Amino acid sequence: MAHAIKYDFTPFEDYLAGERDVDIRSEYVDGLIYAMAGASETHNTITSSFNALIETHLRDGCRVWQSDMKVVIRNKGQKFSYYPDIMAACGDNTDDLYVRTNPSGGVLPGNEKRTAKKIQGVTGSDASFY
Repeated sequence: MAHAIKYDFTPFEDYLAGERDVDIRSEYVDGLIYAMAGASETHNTITSSFNALIETHLRDGCRVWQSDMKVVIRNKGQKFSYYPDIMAACGDNTDDLYVRTNPSGGVLPGNEKRTAKKIQGVTGSDASFY
C-alpha cells in the first residue's frame, strides 16, 4: 500500500523571521524550506570574478551582491526566496535590508542548468531573476 508524504508547510513570514537566527541558510519554495549546501573554492573564485566585472559596468543607482543577499519572488500567489550567487538590482529596495524584491537580472555561475530550470518552473518562462 502506498503512503502519502506529509509536508510541513511554513508560512513565508515565519521563514523570513527565522532565517536571520540560524547557522545554516535555506531557500523557500511556496511553503517548503530547503537547506543550502556550501560552495567550493573554484565556485567562489568564479563568482567573485563575475561580481567584480558586473560591478564595474553597472549604471549609477545599481548595485551587485553575492550570495548573502536574499531575493524574494512572488508569482501567481506563490512566494519563493533564493540566495543567488550574483544578483544585480537598480533603484530603491524594500524596507528589509536583508531581502531584495526587485532584482534587475544577473548571473549565476556554477550549476546554471539546474537554476535555469528552477526559474522556468517558478515563472513559467525563461525570466532572468538571477
